[in-house]
Amino acid sequence: MSDRDAGQAAERPPADPGGDDTAPFVSGKPVAFVLALVLVGAAVFKWWPSDDRAVRRQLDALADVISVPSSDTELSRQTRLNDLRSYFAEDAHLRLGRLDVSSRDALVSLAEAWTPPEGGLFVEFVDEAVTLPGDGTARVALTAKLTTRDNANGGTTIDSRPTEIDLEKRNGDWVITGVLTPAGSSQ
Repeated sequence: MSDRDAGQAAERPPADPGGDDTAPFVSGKPVAFVLALVLVGAAVFKWWPSDDRAVRRQLDALADVISVPSSDTELSRQTRLNDLRSYFAEDAHLRLGRLDVSSRDALVSLAEAWTPPEGGLFVEFVDEAVTLPGDGTARVALTAKLTTRDNANGGTTIDSRPTEIDLEKRNGDWVITGVLTPAGSSQ
């Protein structure tokens, strides 16, 4: 053996200050592999088709469509009204307090005639409890939280209402078939 080979063979990592010189050295490859598996598993879980997640995404998208920014333009308003149709079945029935809306077209007509507050309206669905009986329908109990801003004094008003939403899977998409917000349920 040459001096050079002997020098390499004699090199060892420094001893553990605790005195345990027998601990095995672990390379970063197994740790990276486990981390990659965890990330792939999380991604699969996040994007794997699930009716529960599809219903929640549909409701989140609906909240975005019915929210009205304070800087609303006529073009964005028309775009939102056109989008609104896609979230409801033609035969959807909505009871919003004392207001009874018997179809999607009636809902869109009401939305077209409605004048939003000057400070805008932010809609959020919280505390969602999704029930999927397995027959292509879903019922969601949630709280509809409506936040408006008064441009005159800068204050905000929050109105929360318990709401039940019925959905049905039609042509591969979840559409709303019914909404019930009891009268006088403002919190």
